[in-house]
Amino acid sequence: AIRRGVFHPSHILPTFTVEEWGEIESRRMQERAARQQEMPGNRADEIDDTDEAADEQTLKARNWDDWKDEHNRGSGNTLR
Repeated sequence: AIRRGVFHPSHILPTFTVEEWGEIESRRMQERAARQQEMPGNRADEIDDTDEAADEQTLKARNWDDWKDEHNRGSGNTLR
């Protein structure tokens, strides 16, 4: 029983060769590309939505920056 385990590695050996794994990955990528092409939706609408969201985030960041400029750090912590 001990003789069988002497020359075996302590880790699990790979079950795929590099070539087999490459083929599997290429099939997955092709399937993913096909699904993305089949998805409905107008790309122009998606771009407009992201632009509006980016504009809102920019405005929020600017407002926060203005507030920070007007209020010094720790100015509200005056519990003495």
